[in-house]
Amino acid sequence: MNATILYETINDVPLSSSINSALTHTFGNVSNVSLIEIIKENIKPCIGCFGCWIKNPGQCMIKNDLTTMTTPAFVQSDVMVIVSSIHYGSYSATMKRVIDRSIPNILPFFRQYKNEVHHQMRYKKLARQIILAYGDNLTTAEKETFIKLTKANATNFGINDPTVYFCNTTEDIHPILSQIQTQLQINQ
Repeated sequence: MNATILYETINDVPLSSSINSALTHTFGNVSNVSLIEIIKENIKPCIGCFGCWIKNPGQCMIKNDLTTMTTPAFVQSDVMVIVSSIHYGSYSATMKRVIDRSIPNILPFFRQYKNEVHHQMRYKKLARQIILAYGDNLTTAEKETFIKLTKANATNFGINDPTVYFCNTTEDIHPILSQIQTQLQINQ
C-alpha cells in the first residue's frame, strides 16, 4: 500500500511543530510512505481558469509549484493523509489550496452520484483519505462543520468518506499516529 502524507510546515497553530516532528519521526523512513511538506508560498491558489479541463486536460495551467507533486499523488497513492489545522471548521488556507488545485483529477462533465449532480471522474480511482485535523480548543461546531466539509469533498471526488482524527493536545498525537499506522498497514 502506497501512501502520501501532506502536511503544512509553517502555520500559527502551536500543535503544528509537535505534529510535524512526530510525522517525520514515525513515517520518515517508511519505504511506501511519501511525506510532502506544504509551504503556503510554494502553492498558488486556483485561478479558476478551467485550463486543467479544457486547454491541458488533467494538468493545472499554473506550473512550477507543489501541485506537480500533490495532484498526481491523489491518483497514484492508495491512501492520502492530509494533515491540516482547522480554522472556523475548514482546512487551513494552505491545505485548501491543495484541495482546490486537485480539480484536474475530475472531469468538467456531470453525472448523478449519491442522488446529487457531481463531476465525472477522470480516473478509475482516487486515494482513500485519512485526515488529521488539529487546533487548540476546537469546538464541537467546528468539528461538525469540518466533518461535513470533508464528506462533501469526498463526494465531489467520488471517494468514500474519509477517516477524520481530531488532535487537540500533544498527548493526542501518538495515539492518532498509531491508528494511522494501523490503517496504512505499517508494522509498529
